[in-house]
Amino acid sequence: MWSTLPICVAQEDRITSLLATRATCRKLLASCLLLVAASEASAGQSIEISVNNGLPIIIFDNQLGVDLNPNPVDMEVPFMVGDVGNTWTASGTIFATGGGGYPPVSTIVTDTVIQKINEEPGGGGTLSISHNYAASGTLSHTALLDGQAENTLSNLVGGVEFFFTAEVNTFGLGVLHKGLYSGIENPLFQFNGVLGPKVLPTTTKHILSFQFYFDVKGDAIRLFDSAEIHTVPEPATGAMFALAMAVLFWRRRSL
Repeated sequence: MWSTLPICVAQEDRITSLLATRATCRKLLASCLLLVAASEASAGQSIEISVNNGLPIIIFDNQLGVDLNPNPVDMEVPFMVGDVGNTWTASGTIFATGGGGYPPVSTIVTDTVIQKINEEPGGGGTLSISHNYAASGTLSHTALLDGQAENTLSNLVGGVEFFFTAEVNTFGLGVLHKGLYSGIENPLFQFNGVLGPKVLPTTTKHILSFQFYFDVKGDAIRLFDSAEIHTVPEPATGAMFALAMAVLFWRRRSL
């Protein structure tokens, strides 16, 4: 009888240890589920603004005094940023709508001017704007751009070059590029076009990147209406592309 006691004690210890381990696992699983739930609740309802690939400014949905749209998920954020060396500034408004788990989703950067503000010749930079959202399903993504080169101090452009890149998560929709322009402001020298459509599964992020070069003070890029990315349920690809082309045509006719 007594010879079996150590074995029974050892088995009891193992059972107690196993039960404790299971309890710990349950607690860890519950914690993980809470973290995932919190992540999903906050995921996607935010805007990030980054200057020259630096750490982003993050604005959350319904952030007091910053997001002007009180509706959940939809955001309206005026912005004004510049580089550390005071070479250029950018100001405008970001509209980020939809993406509370399902499409459609839109990211629109509008009424925007990026301009050179110092006297030193040459210089440029990068402005990146991201919209974090949540949308599931098979989705079609299209980007649009509409703007032109100008000088905010005169009608003579010293020199402007511009790249617009649109991405969804890590997938590129393409790049629009306007080579160096110099001379009298010319409405024919415009930044406009359509990128995509590209069909992708569930997505969570729109990224609009602007890379630019300015020659003299006052040289600027003005987005008449906007740079945009739109996400709609597939199979709406053809309709989305036709709408994008119609919008660009209407904008050009209205100038």
